Amino acid sequence: MPMTSKYRGKVCAKHPELRGLRWGASYACVECQAEMKRQPHLLARYRVRYREFLRRLKREVIDYYGGQCKRCNETDIDVLTLDHKKGDGAEHRRQLIGAEKGITSGGGAVTYRWAKKNGFPPLFRVLCFNCNVKLHLLRLRKAWR
Repeated sequence: MPMTSKYRGKVCAKHPELRGLRWGASYACVECQAEMKRQPHLLARYRVRYREFLRRLKREVIDYYGGQCKRCNETDIDVLTLDHKKGDGAEHRRQLIGAEKGITSGGGAVTYRWAKKNGFPPLFRVLCFNCNVKLHLLRLRKAWR
């Protein structure tokens, strides 16, 4: 009996007859995910691959949008992030993740995947964390007046 999930069409590399969830750079069905939880060394290996996948994804997206902070020209990838030009990032994340699930976080990886999948729309710019927080504080001060 084939197992399915909400991610239809994703196929487990070990059990192609089963449909499953995406884990890192390869697919894993529910059965394989359970096996990984029982064997920590397998889980650790997939986590390493997933982290590397996310690093490459972030680098690709940040490079597409200019590769440096638009305000201070910082180029350190560890401190660069995408910023919504209109300041509507929270609303956009709610739409991407689904407010009905009660999840309110998930900016980075979810946003990077969405931007790439949708052809890098001009909704974003690259800012370092300091400039991003500074703009947020300026918006708050303006709202308090």
